[in-house]
Amino acid sequence: MTYRTEFPDFPQGDIPATFLKAPWIDESWHNDACPSFSRPLGDGREAHVYVDWLKVADREDSAWPRFTVRFTDENGAFTDDNSLDFSTDSLPSLLDRIGFIAGAMTHNDLTREYEDWLAANPNVPPISADEAAMELCEAPPADRSPSLQAQIDWLMDFISRWEKASD
Repeated sequence: MTYRTEFPDFPQGDIPATFLKAPWIDESWHNDACPSFSRPLGDGREAHVYVDWLKVADREDSAWPRFTVRFTDENGAFTDDNSLDFSTDSLPSLLDRIGFIAGAMTHNDLTREYEDWLAANPNVPPISADEAAMELCEAPPADRSPSLQAQIDWLMDFISRWEKASD
């Protein structure tokens, strides 16, 4: 079964092309709210991505982000307490995170990502991510602008991903 047979009204253009080729497998089932695709991660684990309609008005619940990702354990079972599960509207973020979890992201990839982030954030000096986070966190939370808080959040996520890649 494919998303085309299970969701015949789902616009073909709403499925990102990356899910239509290996290593992704179409797992769509008409009883779900939207099409889904899985990717093996190794050791029996899989990432399952549910791709909702591009138009928010067409979604079963307009509060849901476009992509929901659930991970199975080594036995192929979903768990209710899986801290890796997440939802997002960003396809690049989704693919980066799954690639990292699958072990496809190396320290070299993360270094390039940090360098790109520094180039896009000229107010942050070219120092280590730890030092940058400490410097940005000097402002009390109540005095932080949304853009400053977004930078801090990105850095904290980046540091966490770097540490996981070091394990």
